[in-house]
Amino acid sequence: MVLSGCGGEEESARDQSTPAVTAAADGCAVTVDAEGWTAFVDLAGRIAGDDPVQRDELGGLGADPAWERWRASRDEPIDLRRVANWLEATFWTELGRTGTQKQHPARRLYAESWRWSWEHQDLITPRIAETRSDAAELSTLVERWISPDRRPRAVTLTILPTLPEFRLVDDEYFIDVGFLAATPRDRLVGELIGLMFRNREFIPGEDPRTAAGAAAVAHTFRAMRNEGTAHWLEDTPHAHFFHDHPTFGDADVITVKYWEQALRAMVILDTELPAMWEDPERLADGGRGLMTALNTIQSDRNLGYAMAATIAANLGQERLHQASGSVPGFVAAFQEAAALNAVPAPTLQDCGDDFHKATRPFSDEAWAGLQDLLAEFFPG
Repeated sequence: MVLSGCGGEEESARDQSTPAVTAAADGCAVTVDAEGWTAFVDLAGRIAGDDPVQRDELGGLGADPAWERWRASRDEPIDLRRVANWLEATFWTELGRTGTQKQHPARRLYAESWRWSWEHQDLITPRIAETRSDAAELSTLVERWISPDRRPRAVTLTILPTLPEFRLVDDEYFIDVGFLAATPRDRLVGELIGLMFRNREFIPGEDPRTAAGAAAVAHTFRAMRNEGTAHWLEDTPHAHFFHDHPTFGDADVITVKYWEQALRAMVILDTELPAMWEDPERLADGGRGLMTALNTIQSDRNLGYAMAATIAANLGQERLHQASGSVPGFVAAFQEAAALNAVPAPTLQDCGDDFHKATRPFSDEAWAGLQDLLAEFFPG
């Protein structure tokens, strides 16, 4: 593993430009590439230092290798002219521009994001160093959570100014430096592995919002397995961001809301499922309606996360990893884990930070038919 910024003098953007590689035991390597950020800082430094910079030099930033890959990765590839426009908007005054800028939404968003990053290099520099140091942890999680036939041999973390986001295209993450600075160190790796899990390990199937009858019910639980495991990896209910970032500064999640909606979804399911098992016509007619109601409270995210968190807390993370391999296995593991909670279950207000203690297993009447349904739709 290559460690950067561990003691000694503070790194500069130039010091961090050389990609660092961390190899996992199975050959999966993680490369941290901050050359795109270095190129931006170099050009911005020239602009801020009153060094004459021509229009074609602004667009020329987009020809940097990291920037080229990012531009090509977009759904609508970005040409050099637009890069020049956004840099011009970012450094309007420094470039000696006068008059009123064009009020194009994309120009405003990029300029706001890039300006914030330029003015917060003191936050970005140590976060890049920490990301290099944490690359081995991402390698380990890739090996654990991505099955061998879907696992990439190498992953690149490309760090540069973009919109406030991070994206995964093929085997390359594009991480905005502003997002990196605003995201606490203990959250970033989870966000990255969660996104890869979404891309490579989601179990495919019908959209439960448009499926009918029994299929709507079955695929809602498939969505719970998918989204629940991903949100657990990302630890989304505990999301919080540092600093005064214009996009992420007030984006913290209220954790208890996840659990309130999860418990509400469980009550709905415990009420409706037994009636559907007893009346096939009600299942055929009401499956979509029930799942539509659950969708309005985002049960795939909220209840799915609560199920994953309960499995991990009561049975262990390794059991969650094993159970997430199938929809029936995931739901059965939750049933087992929730059965270990106290009866009667405490309220969320009495759980402290251990909200999983408030979950309870599905009723026997709901569970019997649900087992059979999931085995039918997701055999093996």
